[in-house]
Amino acid sequence: MIIKHDMSREDREKERLLQKEAREKTQQEQTSNFVYLVRGRPGERQIIKVQKGAK
Repeated sequence: MIIKHDMSREDREKERLLQKEAREKTQQEQTSNFVYLVRGRPGERQIIKVQKGAK
């Protein structure tokens, strides 16, 4: 059984765009000590910068 948030088509598209932007920022990062992640509640998601290995 899998439990997922019920997201509208618009929310799923915004999620994809945020994930893509975070991936691009991570690849452009000069130092490899940080990674960009998408975090937050659905509808309130944002990109954050996190040090690798930190959880």
